[in-house]
Amino acid sequence: MSLYLSSTVTFHKNELKTAVISKTDDNRFKVEVSIDHQKEVLSNKVESTADCDLLQIGLYDKSDKLIIIENACLKKGINQLSFATDQQISKAVLDPNMITIEKNLDDNELLIEEE
Repeated sequence: MSLYLSSTVTFHKNELKTAVISKTDDNRFKVEVSIDHQKEVLSNKVESTADCDLLQIGLYDKSDKLIIIENACLKKGINQLSFATDQQISKAVLDPNMITIEKNLDDNELLIEEE
């Protein structure tokens, strides 16, 4: 029996900076989030040349029910994203399924401010 061990470990440092919701003219909701995406790769190989990293963003209602989950392609640094939904959203969560290794989970969740 052989055991495969990866020689690369990636630590993510993602932070939800802002999250704002506004009502649109067609009675839908627009959610705008600002995310600071950083990562540290520990490897004995050459670092990835990917332009962005895929990360999930979950949007929840006031009863903490997941309304939508979106995949976002994040580049290093500040990323501005916008989502449309039919329902009022009260919270945004980065990586809600905890797929990545995150250095600080406390800044991955943010209550959404109404505009």
